Amino acid sequence: MNSDVCEISPPSSLWLPWRPVEGESLYFTRGEGYRVYDSNERPYIDCNSGALNAICGFGRDDLALAATKQMARLSNYDMSVAANEPAMELSSRLQHLLPSPLASIFFANSGSEANEAAIRMCLDYWTNRGEPKTRIISFAPGYHGTTALTQHLSGLPLLKHPYHAPLPVTRVELPALGEAVRSRAGLQTLLDSFEKALSNESAGRAAGVVVEPFLNVGGGVRLPDGFLRGLRSLCDKYEALLIVDEVFTGMGRSGRMFAVEHENVTPDIMTISKGMTGGYVPLSAVAATETIHESFRGQYPLAGLRYGHTTSGHATACAVALEVLNIMEREAIVSNARQQGEALLERLRPLTCLDHVQDVRGLGLIAVVEMTDQRAAALVLQRARELGVILRSQGASVMAAPPLVIDTSGISQMTFVIQESVKGIQ
Repeated sequence: MNSDVCEISPPSSLWLPWRPVEGESLYFTRGEGYRVYDSNERPYIDCNSGALNAICGFGRDDLALAATKQMARLSNYDMSVAANEPAMELSSRLQHLLPSPLASIFFANSGSEANEAAIRMCLDYWTNRGEPKTRIISFAPGYHGTTALTQHLSGLPLLKHPYHAPLPVTRVELPALGEAVRSRAGLQTLLDSFEKALSNESAGRAAGVVVEPFLNVGGGVRLPDGFLRGLRSLCDKYEALLIVDEVFTGMGRSGRMFAVEHENVTPDIMTISKGMTGGYVPLSAVAATETIHESFRGQYPLAGLRYGHTTSGHATACAVALEVLNIMEREAIVSNARQQGEALLERLRPLTCLDHVQDVRGLGLIAVVEMTDQRAAALVLQRARELGVILRSQGASVMAAPPLVIDTSGISQMTFVIQESVKGIQ
Protein backbone atom coordinates (compact mmCIF):
# COMPACT_ATOMS: atom_id res chain seq x y z
CA MET A 1 0.00 0.00 0.00
CA ASN A 2 1.29 3.44 -0.94
CA SER A 3 2.26 5.27 2.25
CA ASP A 4 0.87 8.52 0.86
CA VAL A 5 -2.69 7.17 0.97
CA CYS A 6 -4.43 8.51 4.07
CA GLU A 7 -6.15 5.62 5.87
CA ILE A 8 -7.96 6.15 9.14
CA SER A 9 -10.34 4.16 11.27
CA PRO A 10 -13.70 5.96 11.60
CA PRO A 11 -14.78 6.79 15.15
CA SER A 12 -17.15 4.34 16.81
CA SER A 13 -19.80 7.06 16.86
CA LEU A 14 -20.02 6.96 13.03
CA TRP A 15 -21.89 4.00 11.54
CA LEU A 16 -20.98 3.70 7.87
CA PRO A 17 -23.49 2.26 5.35
CA TRP A 18 -22.70 -0.79 3.22
CA ARG A 19 -19.46 -1.48 5.12
CA PRO A 20 -18.33 -3.97 7.77
CA VAL A 21 -17.92 -2.54 11.26
CA GLU A 22 -14.22 -3.39 11.21
CA GLY A 23 -11.80 -1.93 8.71
CA GLU A 24 -10.41 1.36 7.56
CA SER A 25 -11.91 4.05 5.41
CA LEU A 26 -10.70 6.98 3.38
CA TYR A 27 -11.34 10.40 4.87
CA PHE A 28 -12.02 13.29 2.48
CA THR A 29 -12.00 16.91 3.58
CA ARG A 30 -12.90 18.82 0.43
CA GLY A 31 -13.61 18.58 -3.28
CA GLU A 32 -12.97 20.74 -6.31
CA GLY A 33 -14.23 19.97 -9.81
CA TYR A 34 -13.87 16.23 -10.43
CA ARG A 35 -11.28 15.76 -7.68
CA VAL A 36 -11.57 15.10 -3.94
CA TYR A 37 -8.83 15.65 -1.35
CA ASP A 38 -7.92 13.72 1.78
CA SER A 39 -6.71 15.25 5.06
CA ASN A 40 -3.14 15.23 3.70
CA GLU A 41 -4.34 17.27 0.70
CA ARG A 42 -3.68 14.36 -1.63
CA PRO A 43 -5.95 14.63 -4.70
CA TYR A 44 -7.97 11.79 -6.22
CA ILE A 45 -9.95 11.77 -9.44
CA ASP A 46 -13.41 10.79 -8.22
CA CYS A 47 -14.85 8.17 -10.57
CA ASN A 48 -17.53 7.52 -7.96
CA SER A 49 -19.02 11.03 -8.36
CA GLY A 50 -19.57 11.29 -4.62
CA ALA A 51 -22.47 8.85 -4.47
CA LEU A 52 -22.92 8.76 -8.27
CA ASN A 53 -24.67 12.11 -7.91
CA ALA A 54 -22.01 14.87 -8.11
CA ILE A 55 -22.61 15.45 -11.81
CA CYS A 56 -21.53 19.12 -11.72
CA GLY A 57 -18.44 18.44 -9.61
CA PHE A 58 -17.46 19.65 -6.16
CA GLY A 59 -16.91 23.08 -4.62
CA ARG A 60 -19.44 24.97 -6.74
CA ASP A 61 -20.16 28.43 -5.39
CA ASP A 62 -23.16 28.80 -7.73
CA LEU A 63 -24.95 25.84 -6.14
CA ALA A 64 -24.04 26.94 -2.62
CA LEU A 65 -25.37 30.42 -3.42
CA ALA A 66 -28.65 29.04 -4.80
CA ALA A 67 -29.19 27.15 -1.53
CA THR A 68 -28.23 30.13 0.64
CA LYS A 69 -30.52 32.56 -1.16
CA GLN A 70 -33.51 30.24 -0.91
CA MET A 71 -32.85 29.44 2.75
CA ALA A 72 -32.86 33.14 3.53
CA ARG A 73 -36.16 33.60 1.73
CA LEU A 74 -38.14 30.42 2.58
CA SER A 75 -36.25 27.28 3.54
CA ASN A 76 -39.28 25.02 3.08
CA TYR A 77 -42.97 24.52 3.81
CA ASP A 78 -45.24 21.49 4.10
CA MET A 79 -46.26 20.71 0.51
CA SER A 80 -49.54 19.14 1.66
CA VAL A 81 -50.54 22.61 2.89
CA ALA A 82 -48.97 24.96 0.32
CA ALA A 83 -46.67 24.74 -2.68
CA ASN A 84 -43.48 26.75 -2.97
CA GLU A 85 -42.13 28.76 -5.88
CA PRO A 86 -38.96 26.68 -6.62
CA ALA A 87 -40.95 23.42 -6.66
CA MET A 88 -43.49 24.90 -9.08
CA GLU A 89 -40.77 26.23 -11.38
CA LEU A 90 -38.78 22.99 -11.23
CA SER A 91 -41.82 20.86 -12.10
CA SER A 92 -42.45 23.08 -15.12
CA ARG A 93 -38.86 22.89 -16.36
CA LEU A 94 -38.71 19.13 -15.89
CA GLN A 95 -41.99 18.74 -17.75
CA HIS A 96 -40.42 20.40 -20.80
CA LEU A 97 -37.33 18.15 -20.60
CA LEU A 98 -39.15 14.86 -20.06
CA PRO A 99 -40.55 12.84 -22.96
CA SER A 100 -44.25 13.52 -23.55
CA PRO A 101 -46.76 12.60 -22.10
CA LEU A 102 -44.91 12.58 -18.73
CA ALA A 103 -46.49 15.73 -17.37
CA SER A 104 -47.08 15.41 -13.61
CA ILE A 105 -44.15 15.64 -11.19
CA PHE A 106 -44.09 14.47 -7.55
CA PHE A 107 -41.07 15.32 -5.39
CA ALA A 108 -39.48 13.17 -2.67
CA ASN A 109 -36.01 13.04 -1.14
CA SER A 110 -34.18 9.95 -2.41
CA GLY A 111 -34.23 7.37 -5.17
CA SER A 112 -35.59 4.78 -2.75
CA GLU A 113 -38.52 7.03 -1.86
CA ALA A 114 -39.15 7.92 -5.49
CA ASN A 115 -39.33 4.26 -6.49
CA GLU A 116 -41.57 3.40 -3.56
CA ALA A 117 -43.88 6.29 -4.52
CA ALA A 118 -43.84 5.08 -8.15
CA ILE A 119 -44.99 1.60 -7.09
CA ARG A 120 -47.73 3.15 -4.92
CA MET A 121 -48.87 5.28 -7.88
CA CYS A 122 -48.93 2.23 -10.12
CA LEU A 123 -51.02 0.09 -7.75
CA ASP A 124 -53.37 2.93 -6.83
CA TYR A 125 -53.90 3.78 -10.51
CA TRP A 126 -55.37 0.35 -11.21
CA THR A 127 -57.50 0.55 -8.06
CA ASN A 128 -58.72 4.01 -9.12
CA ARG A 129 -59.80 2.48 -12.45
CA GLY A 130 -61.67 -0.30 -10.69
CA GLU A 131 -59.19 -2.92 -11.96
CA PRO A 132 -57.07 -3.70 -8.89
CA LYS A 133 -53.74 -5.37 -9.68
CA THR A 134 -50.92 -5.98 -7.23
CA ARG A 135 -48.09 -7.88 -8.97
CA ILE A 136 -44.89 -6.11 -10.03
CA ILE A 137 -42.28 -7.51 -12.43
CA SER A 138 -38.63 -6.52 -12.05
CA PHE A 139 -35.10 -7.63 -12.85
CA ALA A 140 -33.65 -10.10 -10.34
CA PRO A 141 -30.31 -8.21 -10.44
CA GLY A 142 -32.11 -4.85 -10.41
CA TYR A 143 -31.68 -2.28 -7.66
CA HIS A 144 -34.35 0.27 -6.76
CA GLY A 145 -33.48 1.33 -3.21
CA THR A 146 -33.41 0.21 0.41
CA THR A 147 -36.86 0.81 1.84
CA ALA A 148 -38.62 -2.44 2.75
CA LEU A 149 -40.66 -2.30 -0.44
CA THR A 150 -37.85 -1.39 -2.84
CA GLN A 151 -35.54 -4.03 -1.37
CA HIS A 152 -38.30 -6.54 -2.02
CA LEU A 153 -38.27 -5.65 -5.73
CA SER A 154 -34.72 -6.97 -6.06
CA GLY A 155 -33.28 -10.45 -6.02
CA LEU A 156 -29.75 -9.27 -5.22
CA PRO A 157 -28.28 -11.22 -2.26
CA LEU A 158 -27.11 -8.04 -0.51
CA LEU A 159 -30.75 -6.89 -0.29
CA LYS A 160 -32.13 -10.06 1.26
CA HIS A 161 -34.32 -9.03 4.20
CA PRO A 162 -36.44 -10.55 7.00
CA TYR A 163 -39.61 -8.55 6.20
CA HIS A 164 -42.89 -10.06 5.09
CA ALA A 165 -43.47 -9.63 1.35
CA PRO A 166 -45.45 -6.37 0.91
CA LEU A 167 -46.70 -7.41 -2.55
CA PRO A 168 -46.15 -10.18 -5.13
CA VAL A 169 -43.04 -9.66 -7.27
CA THR A 170 -41.86 -11.69 -10.25
CA ARG A 171 -38.11 -11.25 -10.77
CA VAL A 172 -36.64 -11.90 -14.21
CA GLU A 173 -33.09 -13.23 -14.40
CA LEU A 174 -30.56 -12.08 -16.97
CA PRO A 175 -30.32 -14.76 -19.69
CA ALA A 176 -26.59 -14.24 -20.21
CA LEU A 177 -23.62 -12.21 -19.01
CA GLY A 178 -21.17 -9.82 -20.63
CA GLU A 179 -21.35 -9.30 -24.38
CA ALA A 180 -23.82 -12.16 -24.85
CA VAL A 181 -26.66 -10.30 -23.16
CA ARG A 182 -26.25 -7.42 -25.65
CA SER A 183 -26.56 -9.71 -28.70
CA ARG A 184 -29.69 -10.11 -30.82
CA ALA A 185 -30.23 -13.55 -29.29
CA GLY A 186 -29.79 -12.07 -25.81
CA LEU A 187 -32.38 -9.41 -26.57
CA GLN A 188 -34.93 -11.94 -27.77
CA THR A 189 -34.39 -14.24 -24.80
CA LEU A 190 -34.75 -11.31 -22.42
CA LEU A 191 -38.00 -10.10 -24.01
CA ASP A 192 -39.35 -13.67 -24.04
CA SER A 193 -38.64 -13.89 -20.30
CA PHE A 194 -40.53 -10.67 -19.60
CA GLU A 195 -43.44 -11.77 -21.77
CA LYS A 196 -43.61 -15.06 -19.89
CA ALA A 197 -43.74 -13.12 -16.61
CA LEU A 198 -46.40 -10.71 -17.91
CA SER A 199 -48.62 -13.44 -19.32
CA ASN A 200 -48.52 -15.61 -16.18
CA GLU A 201 -51.87 -14.54 -14.73
CA SER A 202 -51.86 -17.52 -12.36
CA ALA A 203 -49.38 -15.44 -10.32
CA GLY A 204 -51.77 -12.47 -10.41
CA ARG A 205 -52.34 -9.79 -13.03
CA ALA A 206 -49.28 -7.62 -13.53
CA ALA A 207 -49.77 -4.01 -12.46
CA GLY A 208 -46.41 -2.84 -13.76
CA VAL A 209 -42.85 -3.58 -14.79
CA VAL A 210 -40.00 -1.64 -13.17
CA VAL A 211 -36.53 -1.65 -14.74
CA GLU A 212 -33.31 0.36 -14.84
CA PRO A 213 -32.09 1.25 -18.36
CA PHE A 214 -28.60 0.26 -17.15
CA LEU A 215 -28.24 -2.19 -14.25
CA ASN A 216 -26.06 -0.35 -11.75
CA VAL A 217 -25.63 -2.31 -8.51
CA GLY A 218 -26.53 -5.54 -10.32
CA GLY A 219 -23.15 -5.67 -12.07
CA GLY A 220 -22.90 -2.56 -14.23
CA VAL A 221 -24.85 -4.26 -17.04
CA ARG A 222 -25.63 -2.55 -20.33
CA LEU A 223 -28.87 -3.96 -21.68
CA PRO A 224 -29.28 -4.78 -25.39
CA ASP A 225 -30.37 -2.08 -27.82
CA GLY A 226 -34.09 -2.37 -28.42
CA PHE A 227 -34.88 -3.79 -24.99
CA LEU A 228 -36.85 -0.79 -23.72
CA ARG A 229 -38.74 -0.53 -27.02
CA GLY A 230 -39.66 -4.19 -26.86
CA LEU A 231 -40.65 -3.95 -23.20
CA ARG A 232 -42.84 -0.92 -23.94
CA SER A 233 -44.73 -2.97 -26.52
CA LEU A 234 -45.12 -5.90 -24.12
CA CYS A 235 -46.48 -3.64 -21.37
CA ASP A 236 -49.01 -2.20 -23.82
CA LYS A 237 -50.01 -5.72 -24.94
CA TYR A 238 -50.61 -6.99 -21.40
CA GLU A 239 -51.97 -3.69 -19.99
CA ALA A 240 -49.22 -3.14 -17.41
CA LEU A 241 -47.54 0.17 -16.61
CA LEU A 242 -43.89 0.62 -17.59
CA ILE A 243 -41.87 2.20 -14.76
CA VAL A 244 -38.32 3.24 -15.69
CA ASP A 245 -35.89 3.88 -12.85
CA GLU A 246 -33.60 6.70 -14.04
CA VAL A 247 -32.27 7.45 -10.55
CA PHE A 248 -28.73 6.69 -11.77
CA THR A 249 -28.94 7.21 -15.53
CA GLY A 250 -31.03 10.40 -15.57
CA MET A 251 -29.74 13.97 -15.73
CA GLY A 252 -27.15 13.32 -18.45
CA ARG A 253 -25.27 10.30 -17.11
CA SER A 254 -26.17 8.16 -20.15
CA GLY A 255 -25.04 10.79 -22.67
CA ARG A 256 -28.65 11.91 -23.08
CA MET A 257 -30.73 13.85 -20.58
CA PHE A 258 -32.59 10.60 -19.88
CA ALA A 259 -31.57 7.11 -20.97
CA VAL A 260 -35.02 6.36 -22.46
CA GLU A 261 -34.16 8.90 -25.18
CA HIS A 262 -31.68 6.42 -26.69
CA GLU A 263 -34.67 4.38 -27.86
CA ASN A 264 -37.34 7.13 -27.99
CA VAL A 265 -39.38 5.29 -25.38
CA THR A 266 -41.86 6.96 -23.05
CA PRO A 267 -42.60 5.11 -19.82
CA ASP A 268 -45.81 5.56 -17.86
CA ILE A 269 -43.79 6.50 -14.78
CA MET A 270 -40.16 7.59 -14.47
CA THR A 271 -38.08 8.15 -11.33
CA ILE A 272 -35.14 10.58 -11.10
CA SER A 273 -32.81 11.48 -8.25
CA LYS A 274 -29.00 11.34 -8.01
CA GLY A 275 -27.98 14.11 -10.39
CA MET A 276 -30.96 16.40 -9.76
CA THR A 277 -29.16 18.62 -7.26
CA GLY A 278 -25.61 17.59 -8.17
CA GLY A 279 -25.36 15.81 -4.83
CA TYR A 280 -25.55 19.07 -2.87
CA VAL A 281 -28.89 18.42 -1.13
CA PRO A 282 -31.35 15.47 -1.19
CA LEU A 283 -34.12 15.49 -3.80
CA SER A 284 -35.90 13.03 -6.08
CA ALA A 285 -38.81 13.12 -8.48
CA VAL A 286 -41.46 10.83 -9.91
CA ALA A 287 -42.85 11.79 -13.30
CA ALA A 288 -46.15 10.25 -14.39
CA THR A 289 -48.51 10.65 -17.31
CA GLU A 290 -51.48 12.96 -16.98
CA THR A 291 -53.74 9.91 -17.32
CA ILE A 292 -52.28 8.45 -14.14
CA HIS A 293 -52.44 11.81 -12.36
CA GLU A 294 -56.09 12.38 -13.31
CA SER A 295 -57.10 8.99 -11.90
CA PHE A 296 -56.42 10.37 -8.40
CA ARG A 297 -59.18 13.00 -8.57
CA GLY A 298 -61.96 12.56 -5.98
CA GLN A 299 -63.25 13.53 -2.58
CA TYR A 300 -60.86 14.39 0.29
CA PRO A 301 -59.45 12.61 2.31
CA LEU A 302 -59.61 9.34 0.36
CA ALA A 303 -58.54 10.80 -2.98
CA GLY A 304 -55.11 11.98 -4.00
CA LEU A 305 -51.75 10.29 -3.60
CA ARG A 306 -51.57 9.17 0.02
CA TYR A 307 -47.82 9.31 0.14
CA GLY A 308 -45.36 12.04 1.11
CA HIS A 309 -42.62 13.17 3.46
CA THR A 310 -41.86 16.11 5.74
CA THR A 311 -39.40 17.47 3.18
CA SER A 312 -41.11 16.40 -0.06
CA GLY A 313 -40.56 19.16 -2.61
CA HIS A 314 -38.15 20.94 -0.24
CA ALA A 315 -37.91 24.56 -1.44
CA THR A 316 -34.13 24.81 -0.93
CA ALA A 317 -33.48 21.51 -2.71
CA CYS A 318 -35.68 22.57 -5.63
CA ALA A 319 -33.81 25.89 -5.87
CA VAL A 320 -30.51 24.01 -6.11
CA ALA A 321 -31.99 21.67 -8.75
CA LEU A 322 -33.01 24.68 -10.82
CA GLU A 323 -29.42 25.94 -10.72
CA VAL A 324 -28.18 22.48 -11.74
CA LEU A 325 -30.38 22.73 -14.84
CA ASN A 326 -28.89 26.16 -15.55
CA ILE A 327 -25.36 24.75 -15.23
CA MET A 328 -26.18 21.79 -17.46
CA GLU A 329 -27.38 24.14 -20.17
CA ARG A 330 -24.64 26.73 -19.71
CA GLU A 331 -21.77 24.23 -19.66
CA ALA A 332 -23.23 21.70 -22.15
CA ILE A 333 -22.79 18.93 -19.60
CA VAL A 334 -24.83 16.29 -21.42
CA SER A 335 -22.83 16.53 -24.64
CA ASN A 336 -19.60 16.56 -22.63
CA ALA A 337 -20.69 13.34 -20.91
CA ARG A 338 -21.38 11.74 -24.28
CA GLN A 339 -18.05 12.81 -25.83
CA GLN A 340 -15.86 12.04 -22.82
CA GLY A 341 -17.65 8.73 -22.26
CA GLU A 342 -17.02 7.63 -25.84
CA ALA A 343 -13.32 8.51 -25.51
CA LEU A 344 -13.02 6.66 -22.19
CA LEU A 345 -14.67 3.49 -23.47
CA GLU A 346 -12.62 3.47 -26.66
CA ARG A 347 -9.40 3.58 -24.65
CA LEU A 348 -10.50 0.84 -22.27
CA ARG A 349 -11.76 -1.65 -24.89
CA PRO A 350 -8.27 -3.12 -25.59
CA LEU A 351 -8.33 -4.52 -22.04
CA THR A 352 -10.65 -7.27 -23.30
CA CYS A 353 -7.58 -9.09 -24.65
CA LEU A 354 -6.44 -9.81 -21.06
CA ASP A 355 -7.28 -13.24 -19.64
CA HIS A 356 -8.66 -11.82 -16.39
CA VAL A 357 -11.03 -9.38 -18.15
CA GLN A 358 -14.44 -10.72 -19.11
CA ASP A 359 -15.96 -7.66 -20.78
CA VAL A 360 -15.63 -3.91 -21.29
CA ARG A 361 -18.85 -1.96 -21.74
CA GLY A 362 -20.48 1.36 -21.02
CA LEU A 363 -23.16 3.95 -21.71
CA GLY A 364 -22.54 7.68 -21.74
CA LEU A 365 -20.11 8.52 -18.94
CA ILE A 366 -20.30 5.05 -17.39
CA ALA A 367 -17.47 2.64 -18.12
CA VAL A 368 -17.34 -0.92 -16.79
CA VAL A 369 -14.49 -3.42 -16.81
CA GLU A 370 -15.80 -6.82 -15.77
CA MET A 371 -13.13 -9.01 -14.17
CA THR A 372 -13.16 -12.79 -13.72
CA ASP A 373 -14.06 -12.54 -10.02
CA GLN A 374 -14.68 -10.15 -7.12
CA ARG A 375 -11.14 -10.61 -5.78
CA ALA A 376 -9.67 -9.25 -9.02
CA ALA A 377 -12.10 -6.32 -8.97
CA ALA A 378 -11.12 -5.49 -5.37
CA LEU A 379 -7.43 -5.51 -6.31
CA VAL A 380 -8.09 -3.12 -9.20
CA LEU A 381 -9.88 -0.72 -6.86
CA GLN A 382 -7.05 -0.86 -4.35
CA ARG A 383 -4.34 -0.26 -6.93
CA ALA A 384 -6.26 2.56 -8.60
CA ARG A 385 -6.72 4.28 -5.25
CA GLU A 386 -2.97 4.07 -4.62
CA LEU A 387 -2.50 5.80 -7.99
CA GLY A 388 -5.02 8.54 -7.18
CA VAL A 389 -8.29 7.37 -8.74
CA ILE A 390 -11.44 6.36 -6.81
CA LEU A 391 -13.42 3.64 -8.60
CA ARG A 392 -16.37 1.53 -7.45
CA SER A 393 -17.09 -2.18 -7.81
CA GLN A 394 -20.38 -3.97 -8.43
CA GLY A 395 -19.54 -7.62 -7.83
CA ALA A 396 -16.79 -8.57 -10.26
CA SER A 397 -17.29 -5.39 -12.27
CA VAL A 398 -15.18 -2.25 -11.85
CA MET A 399 -17.12 0.91 -12.68
CA ALA A 400 -15.94 4.41 -13.51
CA ALA A 401 -18.61 7.14 -13.36
CA PRO A 402 -16.86 10.51 -12.86
CA PRO A 403 -18.61 13.88 -12.62
CA LEU A 404 -20.04 14.91 -15.98
CA VAL A 405 -17.81 18.01 -16.00
CA ILE A 406 -14.61 15.96 -16.33
CA ASP A 407 -12.28 17.21 -19.07
CA THR A 408 -9.93 15.53 -21.56
CA SER A 409 -6.99 15.75 -19.18
CA GLY A 410 -8.96 14.00 -16.44
CA ILE A 411 -10.11 11.27 -18.83
CA SER A 412 -6.52 10.65 -19.94
CA GLN A 413 -5.25 10.38 -16.37
CA MET A 414 -8.02 8.09 -15.15
CA THR A 415 -7.71 5.90 -18.25
CA PHE A 416 -3.99 5.42 -17.64
CA VAL A 417 -4.62 4.50 -14.00
CA ILE A 418 -7.41 2.01 -14.85
CA GLN A 419 -5.26 0.39 -17.53
CA GLU A 420 -2.28 0.05 -15.21
CA SER A 421 -4.45 -1.26 -12.36
CA VAL A 422 -6.13 -3.89 -14.51
CA LYS A 423 -2.92 -4.99 -16.22
CA GLY A 424 -1.19 -5.31 -12.85
CA ILE A 425 -3.52 -8.08 -11.63
CA GLN A 426 -1.64 -11.37 -11.19
